[in-house]
Amino acid sequence: MEKIRELEKLHTVDFLNCLQEVFGDRVGKFIEVGKKTSFPLMQSKLEELNTNFIIAIGNAAQIMHPVAGQGLNMGVQDAYHLFRHINDQGFDAAINNLDTHIAQRQKEKKKLFAITGQLASVFNDNIIGINRFRGLALLALSTLGFMKRKFIKKMSYGK
Repeated sequence: MEKIRELEKLHTVDFLNCLQEVFGDRVGKFIEVGKKTSFPLMQSKLEELNTNFIIAIGNAAQIMHPVAGQGLNMGVQDAYHLFRHINDQGFDAAINNLDTHIAQRQKEKKKLFAITGQLASVFNDNIIGINRFRGLALLALSTLGFMKRKFIKKMSYGK
């Protein structure tokens, strides 16, 4: 957070130079900046997901760190699993069994929250040598098909 405050205080030219240094040439040349605004990236979730026939799913149920873009994936998974729950049991039985369904989804989502939180901390840490490790890990993920498929399956489908 201290680093963010320092960046917010920088004059425009210094801020642009800092951005250019961090991003390099891969995104082009930074030439202008508007009003600087910051907000913390954090995860949070509702404790009560089911009340008065209203069921919170996806981003209504939780806010995930956007490092892995999992908010939409988890929302789609929530909708799919809720549909399956209702379809498999019938509406009345599904409603009577809703707490069990929600508890099961929470158990599954807990793992994805942990993974997303760990990814966020790895990408936010500035420990000496971590940049190379991150680069190698991303290279391995993109070039090793079995690893990439397993990661996508876990992050997209929760499996």
